[in-house]
Amino acid sequence: MKNKITNLIRTLYQKIRYVKYMCGDMDAAAKHYDLQQELYANCAGQATTGRTVFFFITTFIDGLIGLYFARKHRDDEAKWTGVGETAIEHMAKWAKSCSWNFANKLSLLQAEFFFLKDDEQAYSCYKASIKQAREHRFNHEEGLAHEKLATY
Repeated sequence: MKNKITNLIRTLYQKIRYVKYMCGDMDAAAKHYDLQQELYANCAGQATTGRTVFFFITTFIDGLIGLYFARKHRDDEAKWTGVGETAIEHMAKWAKSCSWNFANKLSLLQAEFFFLKDDEQAYSCYKASIKQAREHRFNHEEGLAHEKLATY
């Protein structure tokens, strides 16, 4: 029973984080990221189950949240940069096995990382993400990439 409740709470945090990010409430998205990390720390050794698709999307959103806050150059910049870098590592691995689903997400994460590092490669990565999302019919992610490019 405890595992079911833990998994339910984890799933709720994931979904809330996704909605908060997409609505632009970055502080709430970060808060729910931290709450989920605390949940994981308190449930060490406990089996967790859930749909893999949530893991993919959560990794993507967490990377975007992390890179957003890393650009704010706060005291916790290293923490958030690490979140972004971990997401990029996972996404690169997944893009190798299924570029259709993950190439545009990887390009967007890379663009945000290059934006953090003040690297001009960011622009070409934003454009690649837009193109890949359009070609693969991920309309919502194409829109997200356009929005992120506009802030660049």
